[in-house]
Amino acid sequence: MGGGVGALGAVLAVVAAVAAGAARDARAAPDVPGTVPVNAVSEFDASGSVVASVPVGTNPIGLAAGDDAIWVLNGGDGTVSKVNSSTHSAVQVLDFGRDPRAQALTGYDLWFINFAYGPASRLNAVTPRRVGRTWW
Repeated sequence: MGGGVGALGAVLAVVAAVAAGAARDARAAPDVPGTVPVNAVSEFDASGSVVASVPVGTNPIGLAAGDDAIWVLNGGDGTVSKVNSSTHSAVQVLDFGRDPRAQALTGYDLWFINFAYGPASRLNAVTPRRVGRTWW
């Protein structure tokens, strides 16, 4: 899978954006240039300025990155957004049901833990489609 320093920088920026977006009050003043919007992931430059923001689902709570894609776990609406980190666009949204809480990327598999169902779901990150569930 791809990677490198650029990908690491993008991941760190997205982590910061998810944390900042999750911490913001939804009733706050409208977005102003340079701020991180609610329910979005953002990329920052070296000075900390927002380069781009991509809207994702409600209450993004986690992410995984690999092969020029950032997978955003949206706890509020039970979806996973696939974001193209080169074009700064959400290219796919997948429904994963109620209460998804954690994810990890291993090779070409993206794993999700869903507290409502119990099993881990496995998604092929290349196709992307669900390929199975595993009970622990």
